[in-house]
This record gives sequence, structure tokens and C-alpha cells, in this order.
Amino acid sequence: MWGLVFVISCLVAGAATVHRVRMYRALHAAAVDPLPPDGAPTVYEAAHLTGGPARVAETALTALYLSGRLTVPDTYQVALATAPPPEDPVQAQLLALRDPDAADQDARALRDRAAAAPAVGRIADRLVRSGLLFHPGRHRVAHRAAAAQLSVLFLFCAAGAAVVLAELVRDGDPLPPLVAFAVAAVACGFATACTRVTPYETRTPIGTVVYNRLRDEELAPRPEPGPAPDAADAALLTQVACHGSSRMPPEWGLSQALRGRPPTRSSGGSAGGSNSSHQISDPPGLGSPGCAGCAGCGGCGGGL
Repeated sequence: MWGLVFVISCLVAGAATVHRVRMYRALHAAAVDPLPPDGAPTVYEAAHLTGGPARVAETALTALYLSGRLTVPDTYQVALATAPPPEDPVQAQLLALRDPDAADQDARALRDRAAAAPAVGRIADRLVRSGLLFHPGRHRVAHRAAAAQLSVLFLFCAAGAAVVLAELVRDGDPLPPLVAFAVAAVACGFATACTRVTPYETRTPIGTVVYNRLRDEELAPRPEPGPAPDAADAALLTQVACHGSSRMPPEWGLSQALRGRPPTRSSGGSAGGSNSSHQISDPPGLGSPGCAGCAGCGGCGGGL
């Protein structure tokens, strides 16, 4: 009797394990367009690999600042000059995403729009073809296959335990079903251990190696196609691409705008009145409709 249960359980567990292995192999397929012999990605590829799409947008904003097409007139705000148009497709896409009705742009909103732009998506496609990033669709399928196989394996072990318990209840020999289910479970478990898929890890093993070398500054990214910046600008772009906006010079004001720190308020007045500047990106002011009050202030309408 237990033999039939064992055969059916093995067929189901085996099918789930084979499906998991196939999806894992498809996920780790050979790169279509591998990196050059030096193993160095381009600046935008390095930015995407180390910080995702938002890092690519920050790197493009840095390049626009270095070329004089971007200025920081106030906290959170940037001003963009569209002429002459840049040859770089990511920078051109970023300029196209500006709000034409506003003189100044919110730096964080502009970065978020640029991160979702097709030009940045093509950077990710290049990393997938180079074998540094997993294909998003294949990664989801492989993770679902792994989760399903684990569920089936759990049910397989539960069926084995039920068969052994049944043999014990009816005074049968529990050793044969115990050995059979144990051997099959070990085989499926070995395949499971060899095809581990982490749900939040988007970098391939090679991509992780390149990522670590970039972060440790053991590998310098290649310039993007087109006019090459001078050595100082190239070094700064590399720092921003690999480490983020914190490597921007603080006197620019761009890193503060992108980090989203509370803006500075300047106020002044005379005996007849006062005036103040308030940025559209500022948090709600005390007593405004968006203010919920805080300890010691008395809330909207209250006094300190």
C-alpha cells in the first residue's frame, strides 16, 4: 500500500524539482553580450549595478552639472538648460522629462522620473545581456518555481511521515518506507540546495563580483560612448556612479537636493511686516493644514 503512495509522491516531487532546476538553468544562461576582457562596465552600467536606476539618474544629473546645463538655484530645486542638447541619451531623456511650465524643477521628482525612463531601462537590458543582472521575468519565474518546489517537498516529507506512522500503528515494518522516503527527500534536497534563488538578489554571481570590485575601487568603469570628459570630471562621475550622491561636492547643493533634507528658510522683515521664502517641496509649516502638531507646540493654532 505504501509503495503506491511513495511512487505518486516521488512523481510529484520529482516534477517540481525538475521544473525548479530548469528555471534555475534558464536564469543562469550564458551572457549574450559579455563584458570586454578587462571586465569593466560603463559608467552608467556601474551606477545601475551598484545603486539601481536612481543612481543612473544621479550620475546623469552630475554630468549635466559638469557640462553647465544644470544649476541649483535653491534647496530641492534645479534649473535645466536644454540648449545645446546633449549627445548622451540618458541626459537627453532627463532634459525631456522636465516640466516645461516651471522654471525650476524638483530634483527628487526629476530623478524619480528619469529612473523610470526608457533610456535607463536600456542600461538594465545591457547588464542583463552582459550576464551581470538577472532577467527580471526569468528571476520571478525561477523564484516561484523554487517556492512551489519547497512546498511540494514539505508535503512529500509529510506523506512519508504519515506512511511510517501508519506502518507503526498496524504493527508493520516502518524501515522500508522510512529509507525510501528519506533517500528521495535527500535527493530533492540536494537539488534544492544547488539551485538556490534569493528573491531580492538581482545581481548574478558574476555581477556580484563586479559590484564588489567597483565598491572597493578595484575596478574603474569605462566612459560612455561619445565625447569623453576630462580626467577630473571622469573621476567624479565614477565616484557618484559607484558610491552615490554623497560624493558630489557639497558646495554644489545638488547632493542636498537629492537627499531630500529639509530646506532652509530665510526670513526677514521690518517694523511694518515680514516676508519669507517657502519652497514648494518644503514640509508643512507650523499651523498649516498639513501640520498635526507635536509635543509642546499645542498643534494647529497653538503657541509654543
